Amino acid sequence: MSKLICPSGIWCLFLFILSAPAMSMEAKVKEEAFYNQEFPTASVSGKIVFQSNRDGAFGEIWILENGNIRKILSGRKTVGNLSKGHLAILGEALADFRNPKWSPDGSKILFAREDGFLIFDKDGLLLRKVKPSDSPKDAVWASDGNSIYFSKIDKSPQGGGTNNIYLFNLKNHSEKQITNLDPLPGIRSIMSFVVSPDDKKIAFTMDGEDEYGISIWTINTDGTDLKWAIKYAIEPAWSPDGTKIAYVSRNLPSGEKAGEYLDVYFLDVTTGKTTRVTNNQWEEHCPVFSPDGKQIAYKSARHIQRVYGAELFVINIDGTGEARLTSPQKHPSDPVHGWVTDLNPDWHA
Repeated sequence: MSKLICPSGIWCLFLFILSAPAMSMEAKVKEEAFYNQEFPTASVSGKIVFQSNRDGAFGEIWILENGNIRKILSGRKTVGNLSKGHLAILGEALADFRNPKWSPDGSKILFAREDGFLIFDKDGLLLRKVKPSDSPKDAVWASDGNSIYFSKIDKSPQGGGTNNIYLFNLKNHSEKQITNLDPLPGIRSIMSFVVSPDDKKIAFTMDGEDEYGISIWTINTDGTDLKWAIKYAIEPAWSPDGTKIAYVSRNLPSGEKAGEYLDVYFLDVTTGKTTRVTNNQWEEHCPVFSPDGKQIAYKSARHIQRVYGAELFVINIDGTGEARLTSPQKHPSDPVHGWVTDLNPDWHA
């Protein structure tokens, strides 16, 4: 069975760093040329909120609109907050603000943190802070804007446990459990999830199933009809009309390995047909559809000679018209990352 990611991903990356050969001056020159390759820069309609570290903090939130980006929030934690010898690659897990989500009307931005849900306006003003019954891992809006779907860990009395998805009502603070997954000796993990535009289905990445590995599953929002959907795939994203699920994988729909790097695909849920959108020699992540469903924006990690670094790109769903959305930038204070990383885009009209 082909694995998407190392079960202990941080340690795999740590070993990769230790084993990486020193870069020669010639390689560095080639590297600079590679990163400054000519890609057209697109100015797309709508607005994209995303996470970055462009000004040095792990959890900064930026908005791309009309070809310009502006920072609206900045976390406090930076590389300088890490103890000596503590790898900066761990910094993303320490971010104060990560994985931003637009509200259905595009006026508010949602974050999930250990201390609850944070809701800001588009200029970075805190509007509301809400604490559910337990620390949320991830959160997305319900289509009416009055509720929030979130995931949390339900521990098992026998040890271990599982992530489950819940619905939190912002008006009366009631909670409804959506998934009821069997616990494991370790933690069965829901790595990411998204809700369909009509609020009827949830697509989520789950590990812990030996037969399917790390795969995408779907379930109705009333908790019925749990089923496997896409084998060896992660990071699902619904199209605006609810007919497609974008995702990233190293594998073809059959499960056969397609290459060494994660690429963007989408599944047409009405026909069952899968389309490969990117085919590159670097990692792609975090796909999200444009408001009209004709394009996909994604994190593209083209800095393959470095440990880290990525920008946002956009591409038509037929694989044409690839263009840059954000520019490469050397990280102001992080010698391990080397380059800034833009990730977790969310696109609204």
